[in-house]
Amino acid sequence: MESSRNGRCIFPLSSLQIGGLKENREPGDVQAKPESNAGNSEEVKRWFSLLDAAALSRKSALFPVKKLKISLISSNLNKTLYGFIVFEVAWRDVRGEEFYDAEVNFSTTSVLYSNDDTADDFSSDVKYSVCTRTCFLYPLFSILWEILCAPIRVVMGCSSLIASASAFMYDVILDLWMFSSGILRLTSEVESTVASAEVSIWRSLWNDIFSQIFRALRSILHGLVAFLMACNRHRLRCDAGSVGVNYGRIANNLPSAVKVVALLQSQGLTRVKIYDTDPSVLRALSGSGIKVTVNLPNEQLYNAAEREWFARDWVRRNVAAYHPRTRIEAIAVGNEVFVDPHNTSRFLVPAMENIQEALVKFNLHRDVKVSSPIALSALQNSYPASAGSFRPEFVGPVLRPMLQFLRRTGSFLMVNCYPFFAYESNSDVIPLDYALFRENPGVVDAGNGLRYSNLFDAQIDAVYAALSALKFDDIRLVVSETGWPSKGDPTELGASVDNAAAYNGNLVRRVLTGGGTPLRPKEELTVYLFALFNENKKFGPTSERNFGLFYPEETEVYRIPFTAEGLKTYRDIRPPVTGNHWVSKRGQGSATGQTWCVANAEAGKDRLQAGLDYACGEGGADCRSIQPGSTCYDPDTLEAHASFAFNSYYQRKGRVGGTCYFGGAAYVVMQQPKFGKCELPTED
Repeated sequence: MESSRNGRCIFPLSSLQIGGLKENREPGDVQAKPESNAGNSEEVKRWFSLLDAAALSRKSALFPVKKLKISLISSNLNKTLYGFIVFEVAWRDVRGEEFYDAEVNFSTTSVLYSNDDTADDFSSDVKYSVCTRTCFLYPLFSILWEILCAPIRVVMGCSSLIASASAFMYDVILDLWMFSSGILRLTSEVESTVASAEVSIWRSLWNDIFSQIFRALRSILHGLVAFLMACNRHRLRCDAGSVGVNYGRIANNLPSAVKVVALLQSQGLTRVKIYDTDPSVLRALSGSGIKVTVNLPNEQLYNAAEREWFARDWVRRNVAAYHPRTRIEAIAVGNEVFVDPHNTSRFLVPAMENIQEALVKFNLHRDVKVSSPIALSALQNSYPASAGSFRPEFVGPVLRPMLQFLRRTGSFLMVNCYPFFAYESNSDVIPLDYALFRENPGVVDAGNGLRYSNLFDAQIDAVYAALSALKFDDIRLVVSETGWPSKGDPTELGASVDNAAAYNGNLVRRVLTGGGTPLRPKEELTVYLFALFNENKKFGPTSERNFGLFYPEETEVYRIPFTAEGLKTYRDIRPPVTGNHWVSKRGQGSATGQTWCVANAEAGKDRLQAGLDYACGEGGADCRSIQPGSTCYDPDTLEAHASFAFNSYYQRKGRVGGTCYFGGAAYVVMQQPKFGKCELPTED
């Protein structure tokens, strides 16, 4: 660019558009030199006359410098037009006005005048010369410069392109690397998972193989044990069964609970059942290791059934407060509820449910089971054992719901079983040896073909048969009471010390050395003997106060073992006592030894009528005396008429065993019965 302090020049701008040109002077300058205004205007016109008029109209052909730099070699380069703007040589003296180019969005500055009023105007020749050089030489040099810079720009552009491509390739390679690394990591994890799974599979296979081997060895050992037991029947089975004792306290002369626990331990008794939850007894049993069954009395069934809080409080006070130091293993809810004169049977199952819920709340339901003892009188049929069935009036309301409860909770059914009472009522048909576990021919059950060597097994199997009839074959039994009295009334046949010792002693041997019953040979037995002491305050016949194994002063009523070790030296050498020796001493009973057969009113009308029809029909009994108008027709009752018919049949058959049974509808007596004015006859 040429410069002069007072001169003006024309500078080409390849990226700008001349939007307009005007003179902008200070008002003072215009007033000071009005003559120069016209000259200047003429000069400007002359300068711009050098420009091609088309250049001023083709504004769209002007490319911005920035765009030209990006387009390294543009085909439009030769079309670039140049605008011109006037600048003062001395920039510090320049004043201008800014114009905005709306088409290229760029600001341009046009210098219109100089503030130096002393400057002289260029002469026409000089101005022409300067403008000519500027107009033609500078554009030429600019074009040449662009051409010379083009290769450099190409190289720089290629370098930039290569750099961009390299960066792009780097990103692609990095992404591929990350992707492959992820796959490798996943593969590694999968391999580790597979390896872990393989280890688990091998471990499972090994466990299965080991368990199978263990089961096989266990089966072999069990078979060996069974074989040895079969070859050595006299040897004891340590896990055969369990014997406990009932600790009743209806007496006023019993020792303290602490002494009782010491007595139990000295006899090797490991189970005890009590009929309440006396705190002194439960505290005395604490830490003894003796397993305890407690009892919720019948009189509390209503509260336990109707009030959940009562059941919960009862469990809290009587079970949770002592367990596990006192090893409470079962709760007997009620006792023989079906024969309770207060008719509490409808409260039985709800009470059991509430007690069970209370045990669950105290987290004791796994250790303590809930059951209820039933008497054999709950059976409608007990002979033969295969025909055992429950009384229909008990099944729907009570028995079935109770058995469902026992199944759901994994509990057992408690049964009070007394062969003594069966023998007492049917001594003519039940051999005493059969009742006392002594050697005897046994009885074959025609229903299932099984042979029974004792009455106890037959009674238990009758209960099992009754359970099977109701589809409860999976319910276990616990004999909650059984025993034999050492003394009885004159009519209580067989009540003697010798018979009591024989029954209880042989029963212990049976439980500890035998298996199950003929119907359930694999079911081990748990039996509670009745009772620990003679209880002098019990009501009823004499036998009720003489079931004890010990007198209140802790001496033995008779000696029997309670453990497998004690059985090794125990022998039952007592002869069976068929009658009541206490009665014989009194001189009571039949002096001639005669017996009679009478009807059992508890058997029910249907069984009595069926027996009566048989005896008077094909049985050949003499029933003329009970026909209407005959001497023994009165009293006109089924029991009286059946007794005459049964007794006639019994006497005609020679009073042999089995002739006074009639399906349980008859039994033998030793005193001559009398109905109205007629005594039952004998036939000697």
